[in-house]
Amino acid sequence: MATLRKYTDFQPHEINSYDVGFIRREYSRLRSIANKRLSRIGNSEFSITDVYQYNKGRFVPLSEIRSVGELRAKAVQVSRFLNSDTGSLSGLQKLRDQQIETLRKHGYNFVTRENYFEFIEYMEAGKDLLSSRIYDSERIAKSFQGWAHRSTDVEQDLGEWTKTNLTKIYERQARQGMMKNGVIPPN
Repeated sequence: MATLRKYTDFQPHEINSYDVGFIRREYSRLRSIANKRLSRIGNSEFSITDVYQYNKGRFVPLSEIRSVGELRAKAVQVSRFLNSDTGSLSGLQKLRDQQIETLRKHGYNFVTRENYFEFIEYMEAGKDLLSSRIYDSERIAKSFQGWAHRSTDVEQDLGEWTKTNLTKIYERQARQGMMKNGVIPPN
């Protein structure tokens, strides 16, 4: 894997020392790179991640920026995105693989690349479902592990369980006015 190039690291406390012309040119260049990366992420399985959802459409053209202050803020944002470990598809893949490896070290050998996002959804759903009770992540993961080992076809059961229970959770959240990402998934 190629090493990611470090891009201009605009920091909020020092961006005022840069010439506005330089910031405009650098923002345009970094914006182009960021949007290409986001396009690749959006066309992958990582399109459901918060990284993609938060950043898509965030880096607007210079023509839409109305003030020098907004330009500086946008330059800091795009710089942070490009310099972060999760600012690329390969970075997201590496993070996923590290998380799977860590889960396996803790005995969660049933989590694979294929069911990783379902497991993450399960964990988030468990936290949502059990928000009125005191449950930590380890306890939710152990409940998943116990549930997952009831069948010989964990992946199929996991998919069915996730679909059934997430629909119930999203319906409850919708009734309470707390839809996740503003959308209730289809049945």
